[in-house]
Order: sequence, then C-alpha cells, then structure tokens
Amino acid sequence: MKKKLAIYPYDIELAPLIRHAEMMDEYTVAEIIAPKGWGYTDKDAGVVDGGSLTGYKVGNNFEERIMNCDAVLFSNPANKINFDKLIFPKMIKTIEKGKDVISLADLDPVNTMEIKALCVTREAGFIDYSAGEVYGGGMINDESLLQTEAPVIFILGLGDYTHKFEIQLVLREKIISAGYSVSQIGSRTWSELLGFHPFPRFMFSDSISESRKITGFNRFVKNIERTENPDVILIGIPGGIMPLNDNFTNKFGITAFEVSQAITPDCALLSVYYDDYTRDYFSSLSESLRHKLGFDIDCFHIANNKIDWNSTIMSNKLFYLPFHVSFIEKRKKDYADYPVPLFNVLIPDDGPVMADFLIQKLVKYAETNYL
Repeated sequence: MKKKLAIYPYDIELAPLIRHAEMMDEYTVAEIIAPKGWGYTDKDAGVVDGGSLTGYKVGNNFEERIMNCDAVLFSNPANKINFDKLIFPKMIKTIEKGKDVISLADLDPVNTMEIKALCVTREAGFIDYSAGEVYGGGMINDESLLQTEAPVIFILGLGDYTHKFEIQLVLREKIISAGYSVSQIGSRTWSELLGFHPFPRFMFSDSISESRKITGFNRFVKNIERTENPDVILIGIPGGIMPLNDNFTNKFGITAFEVSQAITPDCALLSVYYDDYTRDYFSSLSESLRHKLGFDIDCFHIANNKIDWNSTIMSNKLFYLPFHVSFIEKRKKDYADYPVPLFNVLIPDDGPVMADFLIQKLVKYAETNYL
C-alpha cells in the first residue's frame, strides 16, 4: 500500500510532480499545502503554472493537513522564503509526530544532523534528495567516448522555468505507453522520486576538470544503457543553453555544452520563453545551436512564461510573467506553417503529438531498428 504524502510549501516548482503523481511508486499525494499569503488557498493546484485543472486543492493549515499523512515532502520552492523560519521548524514538527521527512531543500550539515538524530528517537524516516556524492566510479583517465546504441533525446531550455521537467515527464509517460522501454536522466535532483535517474552531481563539482566531466557523463549514460537495455534514452539538461545577456548568463550554458560533447543526441527539443517571435528567430536560434552544440533542434516548446525585462532590470533579478495555457494555444496558430513544429506541454493534445513526433523522427533517422 502506498504511503500518503503531504507537500509543503507548494508552488510552480512542484507542479510537474502533481501533474504526474501516479509515477511515484511509494507515495500517493494526499495533501498540498502552501503558505496563506501566497494566494493559492482553496484553489486547484494547476493555478501555479497556468495549465489545466489537476483535481488537487491547495490548503494552508500545515499541522492540520499532515495529520492523516505518513510523510511530508518539503520542496525547494521558486518563491523566495526564509528556510529557518518557514521550513526547518515544520520539518522538526513533522518528525515529532512520527512522520517521515522527504527534503528537496538544501540542508546545511547542522540541520541534517539534528534531523537525523530526531528521526532515530521518533522512529521517523528521512530522505534528502538534495544530497549527493561526487561520482567517482566512472571517472577515467583516457579521453575516449563510448557510443550509445539506443537513440537519445535531449530536452533543453533557453533558461529556467521553461517547463523542461514537465516535458520530460510527459515524454516518459507517452513513450512508455507506446510500448517502448525508457531509460531517463532527469534535470532535477529528486528525479529518483518518480522512478528515474537524477542528473549526476559530479557535473557541478569544482574539484573535477571539465574534460573529466565530459568523459564521466559519457560513461554514466553508457553504464545506464548497459544495465537497463532501453529502447530510448531521455536526458533532461539542467539550466539554460546560453546567456540571456551580459547580466544573466545562465552559467554560460556550460552544462549543456559538456553534455553535448559527451553524448550526441538523435533528437533534441528546445523550450523557450514566450515572446513575440518572428519566424527568423527560430531559424537563427536553431542555426546557432547547430554551431555551438553540434546538433539540430527537431521541435520547439513555447513555455507560458515570459521574462518581465522591466522588473528584471530594475531589481537585477529575473522576473517572469505567467500566461494561461489557452493564450499560448491561440498564439501557436501564428506558427502553424513553420517547418519545425512548436508545442506547449500543458495543452492536453500537445503531449501525445509531441511524443509521437519524436518517435517517428527516430524511426525515420535510424538506419537500423532502434525501436
């Protein structure tokens, strides 16, 4: 029997989890909780990303809501919070009630020790998805790269908050339902909660050279392929692919570049922010990535988030303007005759069409039977 899970504090960061909660093998979502001041109380959980209704209602009374739950998942929300005031005390209260804690938030060593000690006395469980060891076993001294036999699909984004993780989950669901086996590396550290591999932590280590990260990621993917023998490999790449401007650099798209050097994708999907794009924009963007990363973009995804540059420039911090998905659905008609298809994963019909498009691309490209 699955354990009942409460989620706190809920915002757009965990919208993909709610929309694909059935992927969790061990838990069923019983409660979704957000601070009262966030404006989500008594609203459907889908309000946070502008997509369709989820059937889950958001509450605000933490202690009352967790009473009938077995575990509480503490998120690392997009909304800025004071961890010591809003999160950590509730973690302690959760454990004191004998309930398990699942943390996606970054914990310092002192907090971690306190939580672990209290879990022992209260017989509660603790899972920390933000923690991770630097990958060592696959690090090798030679610079050779191993080729994957299974086709690989990359999911990339122009930056954060472009629905990359939602896309990864929809593709996983649809490709598996089509009868194919999938190995997957997710762009979020808690991907394991949904049954697949998280992006390896060694890729962000300062103690490992960039060239060894490339060979290490190559071996990381190859080891997964050897173990799982999939029909398709999905790789979600964290962060953005290039600087937005001189002030917001997306860490220069270094992770995307390193992954593109380690593995050559058979298909690639790029998600962009919403804006009043011309046809030339997508052509020039695709050409730019062909030169920088070495592959073509097979389809685009337009997120229902737009960068609010006026607020961003004033505060020197990225601000986003969300749109309801119905607006994007109407706007897509302007690109109906564009040679590279555009999707939005929150539009109900787009997910299956997007997955089928990529599958057919793989079949068309393959000289041998990949699938």
